Amino acid sequence: VSAAAGISHTFLHEYEKSNFSFTPSLKINAGTHEYFSYMSSSKFISNSKDFNNYISKKIGNKNQNKNSTPTFSLNNLEVGLRPSFDHGPFDISLASGWFLPFSNSSGVSSFWQLRLMYDF
Repeated sequence: VSAAAGISHTFLHEYEKSNFSFTPSLKINAGTHEYFSYMSSSKFISNSKDFNNYISKKIGNKNQNKNSTPTFSLNNLEVGLRPSFDHGPFDISLASGWFLPFSNSSGVSSFWQLRLMYDF
């Protein structure tokens, strides 16, 4: 079980043939820690014993508390930044985010993505 709530706002500045936009965002992610992982597809990657041991050390054993009720709690705060610039058919944009955990069990995680686009 998981839930997320957030807020963002786009700031747009228009030039004659160009646009620049900037979108900061904040999002709170919550859920049961029993199945929470940044590697949600890891169970499909491999059935290797060594790989499964590595994952168990990183995110814990998902089957260790089958008889207990999972608790719903806050997992992390996501801070995002999305600047974008377009000029005619050309567009360049960046998406980035940082996940700040509410517990000391994991460190800060981040991602970024750069998109270059030209419309013919």
